Amino acid sequence: MAIFFWVKSVCIGESSSIGLSIGGCYLFYRQIIDWWIPFSYLGTVIIMPFILKQDPLFHLLSGGLLLGAFFMATVYVTSPITSR
Repeated sequence: MAIFFWVKSVCIGESSSIGLSIGGCYLFYRQIIDWWIPFSYLGTVIIMPFILKQDPLFHLLSGGLLLGAFFMATVYVTSPITSR
């Protein structure tokens, strides 16, 4: 759990996973993004480490995974699907 409170200077996804999680929850709250894009992205990353016998929490909280799930995968260019 120490990786969640990362204290050294690294890229944005590693240093502020708390902030990225709060930002993602804010986007859900404001209904700017749909739930299924980030959750399918994160769900895949949870399943694959179990298959490869690795720690899924490490993969979720280290690197730009949260940044990619909440902010890059839900951009209107990469997911151009509307409710209509």
